[in-house]
Amino acid sequence: MSDEAYKLDNKIDNETTHRIRAIKEVNDSLIYELKQQEKMVVEFHEKAIEEFNHVANNIEKEMDNRFEHQDKIVDNLSNIVKTFQNTLKVIGSEP
Repeated sequence: MSDEAYKLDNKIDNETTHRIRAIKEVNDSLIYELKQQEKMVVEFHEKAIEEFNHVANNIEKEMDNRFEHQDKIVDNLSNIVKTFQNTLKVIGSEP
């Protein structure tokens, strides 16, 4: 009877050890996967922020360029109106 109890205890100990090792392997694998995913998320976040900043800078440059161009157009139109007004004054003042 004690022989059977010893064998049964050995089997239980072996099964417990096997399960603990298996759980540890799964746990180690999960920890590794989580670290890899976190690394990917951080890299993605950094690249997304970098790309966003790049796009924002390009948009800002484009807007500045357009404003500058519009300012030139407004200045040209203003000069045309002034010239036209001066011409009308000259024509209007002639007898």
